[in-house]
Amino acid sequence: MHSRCPVFIQRTTWYSPRWFGQIINKSRTIIVAVLLALTAAPLLGTLIGQGLVLSGDGEVHLMRLLTMHIHLENSVLWPRWTPFIHFGFGSPLFNYYPPLWYMLGALLSSTGLGAVGAMKTLLGLSAVGLVVGAYLWGRTMFSRAGALALATVYVLAPMRPYELLLQVNAPQWAAQALIPWLLWAMSRASSGTRRWTMLAALLWAGLICMHHISAFLAAPLIFIWATWLVFRSNARQRDALRLLMVLILGAGVAAIFWLPALAEMPLVRLGQADAMFQPQNNLLALEVLLGGSDTSGKSWQQSAAFQPRIGHIQLVALMLGTVLAWRQRWRGLALGMLMGAGWLIFLMMPLSAELWMDLPFVGLIQFPWRLLNVVVVLCALGAGLAVESLPSRARMGALLVLWLFAHLLLAPMWHVPVERREPPALTPADILAYELNTGHLGLTPADDYLPRTAQVRPQFGLYTERRLSYVARSWRVDVDQETLPEGLYFSPAGAHGARLDYDMTVPKETDLRLLQLAFPGWRVWADGVEVPVKPDKPHGLMTIALPSGAQKLTVAYEGTCTQHLAALLSLASLAALLLVARANPSARW
Repeated sequence: MHSRCPVFIQRTTWYSPRWFGQIINKSRTIIVAVLLALTAAPLLGTLIGQGLVLSGDGEVHLMRLLTMHIHLENSVLWPRWTPFIHFGFGSPLFNYYPPLWYMLGALLSSTGLGAVGAMKTLLGLSAVGLVVGAYLWGRTMFSRAGALALATVYVLAPMRPYELLLQVNAPQWAAQALIPWLLWAMSRASSGTRRWTMLAALLWAGLICMHHISAFLAAPLIFIWATWLVFRSNARQRDALRLLMVLILGAGVAAIFWLPALAEMPLVRLGQADAMFQPQNNLLALEVLLGGSDTSGKSWQQSAAFQPRIGHIQLVALMLGTVLAWRQRWRGLALGMLMGAGWLIFLMMPLSAELWMDLPFVGLIQFPWRLLNVVVVLCALGAGLAVESLPSRARMGALLVLWLFAHLLLAPMWHVPVERREPPALTPADILAYELNTGHLGLTPADDYLPRTAQVRPQFGLYTERRLSYVARSWRVDVDQETLPEGLYFSPAGAHGARLDYDMTVPKETDLRLLQLAFPGWRVWADGVEVPVKPDKPHGLMTIALPSGAQKLTVAYEGTCTQHLAALLSLASLAALLLVARANPSARW
């Protein structure tokens, strides 16, 4: 006799397989959320407490954030010239260094957080973004366990405590968080709607405007990933067009930064850095790249962890991923991943010194160990491949073992003593004092953005006492009073963003020297008539010839043709993206 379940049992809600499956799925989601939170916890723990870790590059980025805040207070939204740095002689800092991170920091600072609070907030958001972005990217290829393995190896790499506790290069840290988000968005754009194309393009533009060096180093990985997505697609022509649009329009949106930075590079001493910033002088031996760390009872400056390295878990994940995936459907990806990691490791070793001297633009990289951030991406892929190659029942156990070992090996590095400081309320005088104490003129260690018209750098001692009392949060261009003829009268008449007015009485025709470095984009008018601006010798300061009589002098930085063209190109690219998204947002193409 055929037996069946009683009717009341079949109708009981708690016994329903569908309801039971929902409980299991929710439990898995909770487990994923807990593991992701615990993975982010060590990163966020470095930000707890009073003050900020200002070792390495931390303090210079804090000063740049303050600089951007002052620009925004004066309604200068995309500053090309900063008049109150380089000890008050000015510098085109944000014409050559990406300003996006500092813009976000300045907006947060203006909410009442202050510069230190804004910097800590951005570091924390980047840490969370690093974890979540890596997991989402992993989910485009792997199961939950495989994606968690990828996120674990990507986040818990020795480079992370090195970046947060020693180097504190905040824009570079944010860029590392953006990379997996970009790879995830590209995966969705290749098979989703047009809105994903727009998102991926904006993330690519954001990466370029966040940290150009990270974007430059990650570009081959991004292009290879796009090629892989097209190769594995069933509609290759359509997806190739989508991803090509992502890369082209994304670069177009970012043209407001990279086009002037490249076109106007000959105007400054960029690329003529000191020997300590030349890539061939910063290569690491293989034993350092593969080595461990002895951090017990030592500060960061005394610890072996001072040297960037790959990480033992990362290396094991790379090797296991290659071996276990060799006979699976990921064989081509695993082989390319292993070859790519080997090539990048070679580029960081002294054997590659001649290549670094011959390749173009490599002087901008300065430290080849920055390639470790790309190697870690490949190692994370290896971890995902390794876990995904296992039987489904064994994946969660393998993930937990990997997760525990990654935490244990990295734990000593999070507890190394570091110095924290709570800077007071900052003013432009603090920026000048920082430059005076460190020698980082123009808020760069190597004075990269000094205009070539300055044959001799303007001296520290010029008007030192008066400049260190500079607390007004506004644009300022001083007149060289030592060169003023007798009887010349001048007084500030107002400031409107990057435009400054002066009332002047000139007894006779004279050459007036402004205490601001000459650079293309500066314009001067005397009673509405434009006056040519010339650099003096040898300091390259702005000099103008004034007629006699009472007059109104206007000094403004209005930018160059290249800068205006770049802004128009970015607006046109953004408009094209919006048209693509709004034409039929839900259309697949």
